[in-house]
Amino acid sequence: MIKRILITLAILGVPLLAGLIVTYEIINVEFNSFMEDQVSIKNQEGPIIPFPKDSIPFNGVPYVKEGRAAENPYPGDPESIARGEALFAIHCAVCHGDQGQGGGVVGGYFDPPPPVLDKQLLSNRSDAFLFQVLTEGFGRMPRMVENLSVQQRWDVVNYLRTLAQQ
Repeated sequence: MIKRILITLAILGVPLLAGLIVTYEIINVEFNSFMEDQVSIKNQEGPIIPFPKDSIPFNGVPYVKEGRAAENPYPGDPESIARGEALFAIHCAVCHGDQGQGGGVVGGYFDPPPPVLDKQLLSNRSDAFLFQVLTEGFGRMPRMVENLSVQQRWDVVNYLRTLAQQ
């Protein structure tokens, strides 16, 4: 009796197994683990529309109006710049590159890539704006409020100011 059951299972199982193998080759199921091919790093939304002049948002990222912007309480002394450079290497260089010139290990996979932090970009941004971007994030850039203290964010801003002078 057991012999008949085993023979019946073998007769039914072999074609089933062959069918699964052929079906897998025909359907060609792909499992993609490469970061650059995933939807999550592509643009998910259109361009960010700025707030209307003198508007007050009731949710989302708070808008700091120029003129009432926070002042940098930490002077750009060599110690602050050195701390900012070390923090930039840890938290920012993976996307923006070692000196902010692009080509970061992760940033190369983004479409479009993260902006180059050069003199042209940084000279048009106030310290308060850069601090706000570090605090709340911008576009695909994650917020750093959980990773960096207030002083550490100002140290990174001071380091970015040295990049703007290069």
